[in-house]
Amino acid sequence: MQEKKKEISIVKKRFLQYLDYKGITKYKCYQETGIANGVFSQRGGLSEEITLKLISYYSDLNPDWLFSGQGMMIKDESKMLAIRLYDKCEALTHENGKLSEKVVQLTESKHDLKARVEQLTKKVEELESQVRKNSQLAGKVESLTKEKAELEKNSNWGKEPHPSFLSLAGLDGREEVEVLARTEGVDTMRDAF
Repeated sequence: MQEKKKEISIVKKRFLQYLDYKGITKYKCYQETGIANGVFSQRGGLSEEITLKLISYYSDLNPDWLFSGQGMMIKDESKMLAIRLYDKCEALTHENGKLSEKVVQLTESKHDLKARVEQLTKKVEELESQVRKNSQLAGKVESLTKEKAELEKNSNWGKEPHPSFLSLAGLDGREEVEVLARTEGVDTMRDAF
């Protein structure tokens, strides 16, 4: 008795036709779907599990065409395009919402930073003003210190009056000292000097 050779099922032939139309190799299909290598080279049909994987993965494949040959191989492309565009719009709307929230956060952060910069600018101005005042005071202190030194250098504090000054006043040195001692409460002549 002669064995009857199995032929490739019509569903498998149609699916291979689909792959050819899309420019997808069998190997790439195996990789993308996880189907075991060699399934399309074997005689016979495709299991229900494999067929469902293929239809799920290749969503543009029209199942009516795959099973019965009715309709177009590719689902209504305008309908598929509309679905893809709708999905893309949904994704973009979601992303736009996230970006809008980020813009609000960044704007608030910008205002906070601007207020902080204004505070720091005021503080810097105050410190610069204090530095200027301190510089002016340092200059005054230096000037007064020099003036004091000059006065001390040129003054007669703690010294006897110059004899010419006493002679102009009509006093000798002793009478002037006695007068000063009496008015200042100095007991002895020695304490007066």
